[in-house]
Amino acid sequence: MTTMAEEWLEEGRAEGMVLGERQMLLSQLERRFGTVPAGYQKRLKQADSDTLLEWGRRLLSAPSLKDVFKQ
Repeated sequence: MTTMAEEWLEEGRAEGMVLGERQMLLSQLERRFGTVPAGYQKRLKQADSDTLLEWGRRLLSAPSLKDVFKQ
């Protein structure tokens, strides 16, 4: 049986992982395309881990920032 403290620790770890993924992707986007506009940064802050992973994959071949974030 999992205690509440263990659940909180796991939630904290998960949130930390997503935060790290966001920071890494933002850094890579800036390196490739320059300054990332606020609208895209907002989308990064709201994205879940699966979405961040997809955008990271697109970054490898996308010709533009817009193509990374396409729906």
